Amino acid sequence: MTKNCRMFLAAAGGLLLCGGICLGEENEAVGLTLSPSGFAALEFGEIVKGGLNKKTNAPMDRVWMNQMIAGLSLDAAFNERNSLDIGMEMQMYNDFPVSLKLQPQYRYQYFYPYLSRAEITHLFGDTQKPLLTLSAGYFPFKYNRDVRNLGEYLFRTGTYPQFLLNSFDFPLARLMGAHLGFSGESIEGSVVKNLKIDAILYTNLQWYALGDWNAAIIASEKIAGCVELGIGASFNSIFSVDSTLTTPHDPASLYHIKYNEATGQEDSSFYTFKGTKLMARVSFDPKAFFTDHFRGLLGSEDLRVYGEMAILGVENYPQNLRGGISYDTLTQRMPVMAGINLPCFKLLDVFSVEAEYFNNPFPNDIGAITQQGLPIPGQIGENGSSNFRGSDLYRHDNVKWSIHASKAIAKNYTLMAQVASDHLRPLAVNDQNVDFEEALHTTSQWYYMLKLTAGF
Repeated sequence: MTKNCRMFLAAAGGLLLCGGICLGEENEAVGLTLSPSGFAALEFGEIVKGGLNKKTNAPMDRVWMNQMIAGLSLDAAFNERNSLDIGMEMQMYNDFPVSLKLQPQYRYQYFYPYLSRAEITHLFGDTQKPLLTLSAGYFPFKYNRDVRNLGEYLFRTGTYPQFLLNSFDFPLARLMGAHLGFSGESIEGSVVKNLKIDAILYTNLQWYALGDWNAAIIASEKIAGCVELGIGASFNSIFSVDSTLTTPHDPASLYHIKYNEATGQEDSSFYTFKGTKLMARVSFDPKAFFTDHFRGLLGSEDLRVYGEMAILGVENYPQNLRGGISYDTLTQRMPVMAGINLPCFKLLDVFSVEAEYFNNPFPNDIGAITQQGLPIPGQIGENGSSNFRGSDLYRHDNVKWSIHASKAIAKNYTLMAQVASDHLRPLAVNDQNVDFEEALHTTSQWYYMLKLTAGF
């Protein structure tokens, strides 16, 4: 048994033990109410047609994907106002893509345990309809309830460079920091009854400008019971803990040199990870205009139409001095998505179709970020230059699409299916075949995934 397995089993055993104790007679004595939960899920599917893996130069056609995910969580309520949520998960998977060129030690199963949640929460006002909710720790966050795959741009994207991420059956992000939520629902008869505001202060955990603090604010309002509008902004690296990481002084990211007569020196300007993202979204539920009889035939999610757009970096930057990279066109930093839930008449819980347009001339590649710590797209050459702009490949990757269906069965089971051409980045655990670019480059490249989940 690997060290990672032992760590996960120890944490899972601790959660179950605490849950068992607090479900017993000692519960009242210690003043805790614990609610354990857990799940196990099997995911499997196939990239039917994909691009080339840039590390192995092998086409990703008919590539099989499968993994197992299990998780345990514990919700500890100290009293009506204070609670603590803790969760652990583990993924079991093979390296991707499996290649006969790899040495045997790279062709076996991997076990990856991780913390999925550790959040303490305090409620202000009415505990049933709190006016304010303050939480801190590591927590999942989703602001667009309708999104099933594409979208959620504030926390699943980058500014400089612009990259987009999405994961199968996880249309949200995990953040570490503090979250203050306001809900006007508790103010009966108020003009702000349908207003919700989320203010979040969170830190960077991986890839770039580690430790920098970001701030985000999101507001949403329901109108006439059928329209929901939302706006938001995220300020990346609003507080930098290390300016050399936030704005690395590297020749590849140098875009301006000017002689300073006052100092007698040259002032240089470099690309930075610091930036501002803006988001706007809308959703419309026409069922509010239907008769009670016809509305009763439809599921709660049927016929909802929704969309989201963002600006990934509001400031323009000219071309770098080594050529090939620039952030000088606002429309090239604006992803737009739209979706609709087709009517299923309760045969399925949701059947969504989503499409996205993102006219960016560079690859959706995080290689320079992860390996070189530079705010530029893709892998750069030995001389620090790139020639992505105008590449024929990236003129055909602007459109993405996704079809998603799910059905809950007997409360404890969920069946899910997805067919998509999105920003798929399959799991990889060694440098021999990891590709930091998304696997699908045209609308005709696609995959399917199936998932069976059992939970309590």
